Amino acid sequence: MPLAPGVYRMLDAAGTVIYVGKAKSLRRRLSQYRFASRKKKHRKMREIVRSAARIVFEVHASESEAAIAEAQLIESLKPRWNVAGAFSFLYPMIGVGSSEAERGALVLAYSTSPSEH
Repeated sequence: MPLAPGVYRMLDAAGTVIYVGKAKSLRRRLSQYRFASRKKKHRKMREIVRSAARIVFEVHASESEAAIAEAQLIESLKPRWNVAGAFSFLYPMIGVGSSEAERGALVLAYSTSPSEH
């Protein structure tokens, strides 16, 4: 397992992606799953491992590149165990543009559904 930044996907026995994650170091992050304790804060991690049959990973050039790839995968695959990105209404977006109707006036847009605007 590389020490490089990347994205990993955990798949169940049927091959369905059940979780997508990113890491600064894939080796360190995935070893955390192996050594998850019985503490309450590790409950989700233990459940993911229990549900997973296989792990697939991809190395990225930077941590920020991995974060973008993770967000895109979560949005497109909607894995069962991912919460981040699942509730788009919790993540507002701010956009900047200009309005031709207002003679090039600066327009600021605030939305929780950027695809609709």
